[in-house]
Amino acid sequence: ILTGLLIIFLSNNSPGQTVWLDADTGNEMDDLYAIVRLVKEPGLKIAGISSAHFNNPDLLVFEKWNAYEAKGLNTVEESQRLNEQILKSLNKSDIPHPVGADRQIGRAWGGDDPRNSEAVEALIKTAKAMPEGEKLDIITIGAVTNLASAIIIDPDIIPLIRCFCLG
Repeated sequence: ILTGLLIIFLSNNSPGQTVWLDADTGNEMDDLYAIVRLVKEPGLKIAGISSAHFNNPDLLVFEKWNAYEAKGLNTVEESQRLNEQILKSLNKSDIPHPVGADRQIGRAWGGDDPRNSEAVEALIKTAKAMPEGEKLDIITIGAVTNLASAIIIDPDIIPLIRCFCLG
């Protein structure tokens, strides 16, 4: 599915296109490939790569999930650590990579209070700085909390962005 989303997105890109990737990199290894693929794509301007939390019920009931000890795992911190590590290995640490929200908006029974974070603030700022007539393409390949929070906090960014969400 992730490969399909990237193929659709990349086949419709234009030279100089500005992209923001929001990834729950600690959840599964496909996000690592997505980061490399986008960073290596000629002609794209990567405005940022933000970390996203991930929710997995296994974290609540098992001692381990994948390679992680479930107890005390902060999933957005793990995604952030991996984002920083891969950008460093690609010599691309200059790409902004702010940390995202640590958990979802609301609760199982409702709620729509945004989860503000460095990533949300950077998304808003980047969208508002887009040149006239251009849009920021935001690709979310994990929880959409950062994108949704940015829209809730500042709905004026809606006409300034295009969203590609893996669901």
